[in-house]
Amino acid sequence: MHFVTGRLDEGGTYRRHVMSVSAQEPVEEQVRRFIEQITATDPRESAKGP
Repeated sequence: MHFVTGRLDEGGTYRRHVMSVSAQEPVEEQVRRFIEQITATDPRESAKGP
């Protein structure tokens, strides 16, 4: 998941969340876990920048 914090023309920053996926775990469970991770806090605070 990629997004920008702030306006790019005013020095905004690209941010991203990365989640490993597994062929052994059901997709639904992986999506549920990802949603829980990004909704537990403000995603702008836990995202990784450049």
